[in-house]
Amino acid sequence: FESYSCQSLEKSLLQHQKMQFFQQFSSGVQSPFLPTAS
Repeated sequence: FESYSCQSLEKSLLQHQKMQFFQQFSSGVQSPFLPTAS
């Protein structure tokens, strides 16, 4: 039970990180953060 809850928590955390990364990426497409944007 403990390992299962830990796994699910890790999975949701990973998903959240992924969503955050995609949001940052899409918002940074027009920013100088990406040298290949221009």
